[in-house]
Amino acid sequence: MEKPRNDKFPVETLTAADAPEIIDLFCNAFYHYPVMRMVLGDIGVEYDHQLKNLIELFVMRRVWNEDPLLGIYQDDKLAAAATLTEPLEKINVPSTNKAQAEYWQKLGSAAEARYKKLGKIWRGFVIEAPHYHVNMIGVHSDFQGQGLAGHLMRTIHEMSAKDDLSAGVSLSTENPSNVNFYKYLGYDIIDHAVYSEALETWGFYRKDDVDS
Repeated sequence: MEKPRNDKFPVETLTAADAPEIIDLFCNAFYHYPVMRMVLGDIGVEYDHQLKNLIELFVMRRVWNEDPLLGIYQDDKLAAAATLTEPLEKINVPSTNKAQAEYWQKLGSAAEARYKKLGKIWRGFVIEAPHYHVNMIGVHSDFQGQGLAGHLMRTIHEMSAKDDLSAGVSLSTENPSNVNFYKYLGYDIIDHAVYSEALETWGFYRKDDVDS
């Protein structure tokens, strides 16, 4: 049996109204993350501003698609959050595509090209069965070390196990220190690719019947 979640800090379903809090949390949690540094490049004093634009794009994609948003609050502050793609991903409508294009216009063509190159690698991490995908999961620096990421992940595993359309959960990481964490949670590495000397990525998948 999978280890039980710690219900001291219950996982809440978030809504579009919570997007600003999710964005602020992810800006903190992913400030030094390799993907953000790679996409945004050497932009000096503009980094903070452009980081918010990039993460806002990532979060709003899930909001526009009405995909699941999860969070954990501590002391009335969002301490951890995750954004997901459901087993049957929705097709973006033209208005959504236009909104995404506006974000990339702010971020610049070079940033968009770098992201698309990485996206091509991710699309090569193929899993045939319908499943949930964890787009982003982060814990605010003030609340790290309390097991909140594992708490969120086990909630996602439960969601998948209860969903007849889902066979498991996938995700990717570009932080080598996360690899053993996901293995501990029952994930298998399905692929690994090197983008550059500064960035490599691992694709993971966890079947619903795996114990951890």
